[in-house]
Amino acid sequence: NSTKVGNEFIKETVLKENISFTKIANIYNKYFGDIVPFEKVMKDDKTVFNEKIQYESITNYKDGYELVVNKNYLVPIINSGVVVFVGEKEGFGNTVIIQGIDEVDYWYGNVGNLSVSLYDYVSKGGYLGTAQGEKMYLQFRKGNEYLEYNGFIE
Repeated sequence: NSTKVGNEFIKETVLKENISFTKIANIYNKYFGDIVPFEKVMKDDKTVFNEKIQYESITNYKDGYELVVNKNYLVPIINSGVVVFVGEKEGFGNTVIIQGIDEVDYWYGNVGNLSVSLYDYVSKGGYLGTAQGEKMYLQFRKGNEYLEYNGFIE
């Protein structure tokens, strides 16, 4: 039954794999031109919120980092990209994942009062939301590899 084979393909390939929106946009633009203006948007990035991540202390936490921040800290977006997840992640609370234009997934945990929605294109330096309480979590992934925070935040 071809429907069963198709459904299995979707379950095994599409739903379990990490989809690279930036790769798709680059391939689309290469073969079809700038009908979808991703490339132009990415080149015209301007800092809006103009703030870097600021924290009192940083410690390792679940393949990422726990940051102690001021209460209701306004969280800036580290790099431009597409919001690929908004919701609860165990151990991280309310989480936003942004797939950056550099194909790194930026996880922001324990955040609320969000100014972003799923599949929004967001700009570096923009306002993401606020930390809930005095802790927030960050994680940086490229594919299945966890990355150090050096180079992403100061």
